[in-house]
Amino acid sequence: MSDERAQLMRDAEAARRRLNDLLRKKRRMEYVLGIPMWEHLVYFIVALAIVLWARKVHADPIKPYALVLAATAGITAILRPVMVAKWHLNRHHVVMRSKDRIAAAEADLSKLETLLLAAQSSR
Repeated sequence: MSDERAQLMRDAEAARRRLNDLLRKKRRMEYVLGIPMWEHLVYFIVALAIVLWARKVHADPIKPYALVLAATAGITAILRPVMVAKWHLNRHHVVMRSKDRIAAAEADLSKLETLLLAAQSSR
């Protein structure tokens, strides 16, 4: 009987550790997901301003550095929102999977705690 109880205690402790690890990972992912949309908007506006400045100031004989700067700013202004949206979508799937794992770990933990209480009360 004490071997069963010891095994249940070890299982419950392992389930608690697993649940805590999953909750820690979930909190870390939610923090990473919290990129504010205004940051992307500001970046886009700055990139657009660089493109417009390069066109206005260096319109006649456009200098190579202005062309490279404008092209880089324009490309990143277009690609960054696309890449961020893709990144957010991937992170959303990871968070949803981790929520499922957390729910399963919580169910395992409650089941083990019930078994532990039953073993203690039968003693």
